[in-house]
Amino acid sequence: MAIIEAMSLGLPVIATPVGGVPEAVAHEKSGLLVSRTLEALIQALRRLAGNQKFLETLSHQARQDFEERYEISKIVSSYHAVYLQAP
Repeated sequence: MAIIEAMSLGLPVIATPVGGVPEAVAHEKSGLLVSRTLEALIQALRRLAGNQKFLETLSHQARQDFEERYEISKIVSSYHAVYLQAP
């Protein structure tokens, strides 16, 4: 949930590509997927801190992805469609 909440605020996510994370975070589009090392995290943070344009692009895309995929009306519509198909 923390990833989706961050995206709802337009915050790009830095995370490791485990479990369902790659389904939520598009690498170099709405966030950064990095290996599970301190050095990888430092490099990702420096990259975002040192490139305002890239940070803004990721931020915009994170918010857009949230609105398209996770905003509550989208979730309700998806569930509704599933229920309509149930026998």
